[in-house]
Amino acid sequence: MKAKLDTTLFYVKNVELIKNFYVENFDFQVIEEDSVWALLHAGSSHIAFHKIGEEYLKQISEDHQFDNNTKLIFETDTDIVSARNELISKNIRMREIKTFDHYDFWLCDGLDPEGNVFQLKSRKVTNTMAESGPFYHGTKADLKIGDFLTAGFESNYKDRIIMNHIYFTALENSAGLAAALAKGDSEERIYIIEPTGTYENDPNVTDKKFPGNPTRSFRSQEPVKIVGEIKEWIKLSDEELQKWRDNIIRLKNNPDAKIIN
Repeated sequence: MKAKLDTTLFYVKNVELIKNFYVENFDFQVIEEDSVWALLHAGSSHIAFHKIGEEYLKQISEDHQFDNNTKLIFETDTDIVSARNELISKNIRMREIKTFDHYDFWLCDGLDPEGNVFQLKSRKVTNTMAESGPFYHGTKADLKIGDFLTAGFESNYKDRIIMNHIYFTALENSAGLAAALAKGDSEERIYIIEPTGTYENDPNVTDKKFPGNPTRSFRSQEPVKIVGEIKEWIKLSDEELQKWRDNIIRLKNNPDAKIIN
């Protein structure tokens, strides 16, 4: 007998809550639903939620979470760092990013509102793919298409350090974070840029917390040219942004923290 997975069924306390979680965060489509049941289209398979029987609900507390060995795995085209940050900004509990040797994907586990574990799975981008661009630079400077960005400015992360490189990324949201953390009170801007010379993986993040360059961060000693501007991107919540600012303060106050310049 040949078979294929059609539906994964979960018994839950609150069908509406769990259904909305997966619809709003993963863009799954509702196929059918009623007061005790919801069936969602989830790519090549389906996910169903059925309300736990009343006789069982009476036996458990409101904050009870069920122990099980089930994990929903969702592959996404969004890079794993941006996907994780987007969910964290919505107060969704996310664990650390991980991978394995000779494995082509980044992985990150999270918890839905009833404690069911799901996992994000994002294919690693090789350097040859990342180096083809497009590239982005986040700043608060008001610039025009055709202008050039150059090295030689003070670091946003360490006082009195003049940077020998101009930094950029292949991820819009990472550039947005850089713009939010840039000095000054002007409008945050993300510019699309083109390198005019050679560039390299940013050694301050490459092979550090995660192997490789999952943040797709680069730098160059040569100018980069502004060729466009991004007007909309996913911004972190005020709470998440404050955490980043607190981290920068700790970095500036840590005499052992070094920037590879």
